[in-house]
Amino acid sequence: MRIFVTGATGYIGCVVTAKALAEGHAVYGLSRSEEGDAKLKALGATAVRGELASLDVLRQQSAQAEVVLHLGYIHDFTMDFQEVLRIDAAAVDAEVRRLAGPKVEVKASNPPLASPPSPLRPDVMKVVEGLTEERFPGVPVVPSMSTGATDSRFLRNLGMPMYGVSGLFVDPADNRIHGLDERIEIARLYAGREFMYEMVKRLAQ
Repeated sequence: MRIFVTGATGYIGCVVTAKALAEGHAVYGLSRSEEGDAKLKALGATAVRGELASLDVLRQQSAQAEVVLHLGYIHDFTMDFQEVLRIDAAAVDAEVRRLAGPKVEVKASNPPLASPPSPLRPDVMKVVEGLTEERFPGVPVVPSMSTGATDSRFLRNLGMPMYGVSGLFVDPADNRIHGLDERIEIARLYAGREFMYEMVKRLAQ
């Protein structure tokens, strides 16, 4: 079976590509660079040069493939998020329409819902930073924004600030988050649980 994969050079994409190749399928992976080409070649896949904005490439490969796996995403956080959403939607549209053919109607049933970032409230940050220093001395608290489309986007649009703090640490050499055999060390799991419990208590006071 011929499979076309966007995001084939990413963490999940590489695993999927390797599994598909092991099953005897022919994998064609989208690659943006010579480094990506080499990674796919080492796996045994065929590299297709392009990116998510290369709609002609996506249409051509989707038309030739029996299966299309859209795993690619733009991780340029300096780019306007609405533009990222537009490019991603156009890429999916190009892939699906070419794969499905002219007799199939394609509609977006769950359009992206943009939400404003939550402010770094001093009362929240004081608890998080203080508890982090107590439980994990020397570890800095660095606010960041995740690309995950979680339920928080609905609450933010209702005017409710939302924050995500885990207190969980993973080994960089064994990072399986959202991957195969996702796991965490038992000691770190319990430490994270105690961190969360104490944080909720302090925020509730």
